[in-house]
Amino acid sequence: MYKRTVIIHLNDIDVSSSVKNALFNADIFTLNELESIRQSKLLRIVGNQYLQEVNNLLADADILFAVFEIKRERLSDWVKALSVDTLRLSGRTLNLLKANHVLCLGDFVNLSLSEISGWRFVGVKAKTEISSAISALVANQEAFLTSLEQQEHADSADSSPDEAAGIDNQSVSFDHSGSQFIGLNLSAIPLTKLNLSIRACNILYRARISNAKDLIDFASKRDLKTIRNIGPAMEREIIDAIQQFLSEGPIETEESVETEESVKTAIPPQDLIEFL
Repeated sequence: MYKRTVIIHLNDIDVSSSVKNALFNADIFTLNELESIRQSKLLRIVGNQYLQEVNNLLADADILFAVFEIKRERLSDWVKALSVDTLRLSGRTLNLLKANHVLCLGDFVNLSLSEISGWRFVGVKAKTEISSAISALVANQEAFLTSLEQQEHADSADSSPDEAAGIDNQSVSFDHSGSQFIGLNLSAIPLTKLNLSIRACNILYRARISNAKDLIDFASKRDLKTIRNIGPAMEREIIDAIQQFLSEGPIETEESVETEESVKTAIPPQDLIEFL
């Protein structure tokens, strides 16, 4: 058994309700945790009636982890760039993630159970909430996107588009030819370096706008309100952020520096693709 680099929650795989309930009552919520339980303890937890089902699941564990690793690799780059605030997690759990420099979904889905367990002030509830969210996102990206879209619709309905004065012109000209931008690769500057709200960043990411160059080019040529869920107030926010960026440069953030993944996972056989 090689090192598990992805978390699989029991809710995201084919397990009977009876087995899941028995395991949940024993505070076993993931396949990762299940693999570490001895047979004698498993027998006490699930009984003779369901022990064979659990052992069959454990026999398929390598295949299941390989499939989930493939699904994680297939997550869209723009989804990985989204803030962890897009997740429906408790405020305490979100604060815990940020305190450990987990700010975007790309970092989030790469967390391991051992890493989470090593954090200070993490309890069973928070660990379970995080592992469940990681597994659900990896298992079904489309369901996550649908949920995110529904939330954005709800947020849009709650806010009146006429709250703030809009900008009449459909596009705005921005001058980024100053000396402070000579030799600067604007496409390498993420939206988080502009003074934008989390909601504005997420909406722009969904429109495939992920960096300063993309945003400036779009706003210079097209009406920002053509992007779904952008109204006059948010348009004003984005234009103000661009103008501040062009006059003052990128803002300082506490984002973690990405490092190369050091753990190489085994490449599963080609016939595993049929499980996806």
